[in-house]
Amino acid sequence: MKSIALIRHAKSSWRDASLQDFDRPFNRRGRINAAMMGERLLKQHESGLKIYSSPAMRARETASLILQPLGMLEDKIEIIPSLYTVNYEGLLVWLR
Repeated sequence: MKSIALIRHAKSSWRDASLQDFDRPFNRRGRINAAMMGERLLKQHESGLKIYSSPAMRARETASLILQPLGMLEDKIEIIPSLYTVNYEGLLVWLR
């Protein structure tokens, strides 16, 4: 059976107020939480893991940190532009 884990990007940084939402990185807490999520996924998913991310900086950074404990390279991340600011209806359409 296939399963899906929906993970929101890690906590973002507001240190640089001049950055657009799309370009904001995550903060220290976000870095820690993203790595912890990678550890959790390592315990739950033995194979077949695929990561999709919006192109937003903090989403891509979150995906990269999740991959590290899994021993996977960043080329396993598929960037899906429509995932940026997607609502639940759009997410359901994309999942189907």
